[in-house]
This record gives sequence, C-alpha cells and structure tokens, in this order.
Amino acid sequence: MSRQSLTNKLPPPSIPVKEQIREILKKHDVNNDGFLCWEELNTAFKDLGAWSPWFRAYCGLHYADANNDGVINKDELDDVITYIINLGYKLK
Repeated sequence: MSRQSLTNKLPPPSIPVKEQIREILKKHDVNNDGFLCWEELNTAFKDLGAWSPWFRAYCGLHYADANNDGVINKDELDDVITYIINLGYKLK
C-alpha cells in the first residue's frame, strides 16, 4: 500500500485538547454571562467524569481565580484549562 493511500485512510486530526476543554466549559456557562461560577464548574467536572466534581470545582476555582471574585472570567479560563489538563482527564 502506498503512503498516499495510507494517509487518505487516516481520520482527520482531532480538535486540540485545550479547545475541547474550552468548549466544554463554555457549554456550562448556562446564564451566558461569560463567567464560570462554582456551580457551573461543578457540572463541567461531572461531564468530564470527575469522581468528586464538587471538590474538583472548588479546587479549580481556587487555582484559577486570580482576582478572588469567586468566578472564572475569560482571562482566567486558560488557568482552569491547565488545571483540568494537569489532572489528566481523557476526552472522548
């Protein structure tokens, strides 16, 4: 089999993990205010399959909430994404 025909059978490259997590988090911004509160992080961690989503949400909020206002804003979103990646969650 030639290299060309082999590459045609490969699946398309997947969306990078950071972007997948970003989409999951945005999906859980239920009130569309651009912020993620603890409750929204909790449901996002449930979707990610966390054993203790409430605890992961609590830790993620404290890890990423640089200005201590109790929510994750767009400037802090990359920090919570890094936190999630460092936990090793596998995405579907």
